Amino acid sequence: MPPGRVLVVCTGNICRSPLAERLLQARLGAAGVEPSDVVVASAGTHAVIAHPMDEVAADELARAGGDPAGHVARQLTSQVVASADLIVTATLAHRSQVVTVHPPALRYAFGLLELARLLEGADLSALPPSPGDRVRGLARIAGGRRGLAMAPDPRHEDVVDPYRRPARVYADATAQILPGVDALVRAIVGPG
Repeated sequence: MPPGRVLVVCTGNICRSPLAERLLQARLGAAGVEPSDVVVASAGTHAVIAHPMDEVAADELARAGGDPAGHVARQLTSQVVASADLIVTATLAHRSQVVTVHPPALRYAFGLLELARLLEGADLSALPPSPGDRVRGLARIAGGRRGLAMAPDPRHEDVVDPYRRPARVYADATAQILPGVDALVRAIVGPG
């Protein structure tokens, strides 16, 4: 059975997307999901190619239980987008950029906070037990709820960009990312 492939996207691929990527990996692992069942990667719409994580973002990640070691920023391409089953972005503008790069991604690309909102209260009982299959099914379910569960204010669905800002903004970004990651982990792991 092929793994579910989750792609996390931000601008430079050195702050928000690797933070969410590595937290998602760590939390899935803690929930018993094998890396061979769900593959998590990240990319940037304007990546600082081949750079490691921003130091302050890496510190935030370590405090939240993730490991920044070995991250290397890479550019978002149509091939990277096409290889994913579910794409989560830091902002709704990033989601639009993903779809511009690869239009079929409209069906499986969501802002991280948008996805968490769409999955809240969704009936996931028909999803199969396999984490990889659940990743693929989540895109269908969330996509079907897009017009039904409207955001009260779309600005609340963007993770703040902390790059080159005070440390408190990095903490704010982490505080926004964590609930979205946790909602996604719960949906992928499923009941029981």
